[in-house]
This record gives sequence, C-alpha cells and structure tokens, in this order.
Amino acid sequence: MAVTSACKSVVRNLLKQIWGLRAAGLRNRILYYHSIHPTMPLSTHPAVFEQHIIHAKELGYRIITHRQITRATCSADESPWLALGFDDGYEDNHDFARPVLERHGVRATFFVVAGQIRQGNEYPDAGYQLYPNRRMLSQPQVGSLARAGHEIASHGLQHELATAVVKAGRDLAAEYVASRQMLSSWAGEEVTSYSYPNGQNGAYSAETRAATIAAGFKTGSVTKWGTVKRDSDLFTLPRCEVAAEDTTADLIKKITGKEDYLHLAHRIRRSPTWKPSEPGHAHSI
Repeated sequence: MAVTSACKSVVRNLLKQIWGLRAAGLRNRILYYHSIHPTMPLSTHPAVFEQHIIHAKELGYRIITHRQITRATCSADESPWLALGFDDGYEDNHDFARPVLERHGVRATFFVVAGQIRQGNEYPDAGYQLYPNRRMLSQPQVGSLARAGHEIASHGLQHELATAVVKAGRDLAAEYVASRQMLSSWAGEEVTSYSYPNGQNGAYSAETRAATIAAGFKTGSVTKWGTVKRDSDLFTLPRCEVAAEDTTADLIKKITGKEDYLHLAHRIRRSPTWKPSEPGHAHSI
C-alpha cells in the first residue's frame, strides 16, 4: 500500500508540474463547496470564501446557478461562467455562506439531502458520510434561501450512492421524485437540479441517468473534474471541488486550468460504497 501511495504521489506531482506550465484560461466550470464555517474542521472559513468570490469575479467570471446552465451553454454570450453550489445542505450554508453571496450580488445552488431535514434542525446520521456535528438546514431556511433568489436542488432522498439504491432493488426514480416534491414544497418553486452523492465513477450509471430524467430533473452533476462545453451531457455534468484548505491562490489555479490534470485521475477513481449503519464516516463528497 505504501508503494502504491508513493507512486500515486509521484504521478500526481508530475502531472501538477506539467499542467502548471500550461497557459491559464477561463472556461465554464461548476464549483462546489460543502461546509462554510469560521471554526469547524473541514469547513471553508467565511472570510476565505469571500475572497474566492471576489477574485473569481475580478478574473472575469460571471457566477450562475445550476438551473441557468442549460441556457448558459447555448447562449451567444461567450463570457466564462462559474456555476456555484453547496452539497449536503448544512445550516452553516445559510448562516455563513449566504451573507457573503448576497453581499456580492451572487446567487448559488444548494443541494439538499431531503430526508435529512426536519421542521427543526437535527444532527444527521453518521452513516451517510455527512460531516460530523453539523446541523442540517431547516424547512424555513430552505424557503428563505429560495425567496432570496438562490436555487434549491436535490442531493438525493438520503445521502446514498444512487447505484447502491438500484442494486438494493429500490425504485430510484420514485425516491428522486419524493426528494423533488419535498424540496419543491419547502422552496415554493420547482426543483430541477440534482447532484450525485459521492459522484465519482461507480456512483452513477446509465440506469441512474435514466432515473434522473424520469424523475423530472433537468440537470445532474457528478464529481469528476472538468469544464462544461456545449456538447456536455447535462446529466453527468463535471464539477470541481473547492476543498476546505484551499486558499485564494489555490482557487485561482483551479479556475484557470492549472489543476485540470485531476480530470485524468477522476476517470479511474471510483466512489467507495458503505452501509448506512456504518459509523465513523466523516467526509462527504
């Protein structure tokens, strides 16, 4: 295992150096965060997040929501865009990300796990690989975000691999419909965007893609690195993660193509599988 890890590290560093020599360029991308909080581990600090927004706009990016992607890819406006999203639906998105977004006139997409929300906030089950010790958004908070112009979207009924739901013999399309109906009722508007939990290879398939369409979603996003083009599949849209430790310099590298070597690794990396009852899963993708 040590040799394998060492080899991976060598290859990664080599690719990073090669891509670092490439000319920077602004291309249409989807960025996603998870938790925004000033003190919690695994969270992006709000002040850092604010600098991310400021510098992305200074570079010339316009920031859009996921429901705007379809129109943006077909638009005659060729200025580059970033579609900005947050996975899982943590309360800190409302408390700390929202003020930053609205201070800069930015609207984002919040991908909420519908089955992990209640009228009052509560802690999520550890087994779904959600961040530990985080409260989830409440129904009123979901509605408030939507009324402020942000997009509410689905991250599934529960935070499970879509392929695992299919393998278990459950009706994935029906679960998707349930998540859409719940979130739409709380948001006061139709939910049309979806992102796969742990959306690497193995987390989605032709069957899950068909279920996404059948459930009425207009787009589906995975976690494979890449840029969005006119001919991109709207139901396996690539996304670039912004990690909690990313500085503004790191973000600039990511959105100018300096880390696009990651799309090679993501072609072969597969999502882990887990059982809902397993303890100790702290990281959400």
